[in-house]
Amino acid sequence: MTRGFNAFALPRAARAFLAARPNDDLRDRRRARGSRRFGPTRICMVTATVSALLLGTAVQDVSAAPRLDRVSGEDCVLTSTTVGNLLTDLATAGIPGGSPETPEIAFVVVYSLNLDNDGQPVRVGGTNGFTGPVICVNDQITGIDPTTQTTDIPVPATGASSVTTLDAEDVFILRYRLNGGTNDGDVEKVLCHSTNENTDCFRISPLVDVD
Repeated sequence: MTRGFNAFALPRAARAFLAARPNDDLRDRRRARGSRRFGPTRICMVTATVSALLLGTAVQDVSAAPRLDRVSGEDCVLTSTTVGNLLTDLATAGIPGGSPETPEIAFVVVYSLNLDNDGQPVRVGGTNGFTGPVICVNDQITGIDPTTQTTDIPVPATGASSVTTLDAEDVFILRYRLNGGTNDGDVEKVLCHSTNENTDCFRISPLVDVD
């Protein structure tokens, strides 16, 4: 039986990115990774055959109702129109590009750029703040259930005696504010995602100024 692993260590994409930029500012942000605004958001996304889903910087479960500083799941459902539009967008991007396989949209993780926690604004108990990323599922083909980082898999209720590992992927997001220059004050992100033996990184920046 496979147990949930400790994913507090930065994934390899994060280590490589930070090691390649050994300046004091990045080292300070790495030490201050608990900071809501400037610390790296460390997300280890692993399929259900490997471990429980961990999102954030602490052991958390997926909760239905939006909460401050937490990943939001279950309540956000993709409509058939949204799924159709996403399939159209994939086709525009050249997917599947002649592959005999049919594209699948099982779930989408919604990130913000300029808001704290990669999240969305929410008011809870009279307090204004931000969620974490929001998971939206295609409930026609996908279910989502609360779990924890340390929950054993397979879930006993399934009756399965073991699992076969299929994939294990890392996602690393670093959000930062530019100081000086023509884009002074802009908020950007670097997102790195591993697939198989490859890691691809992207710089995400605003197209318009956001005060």
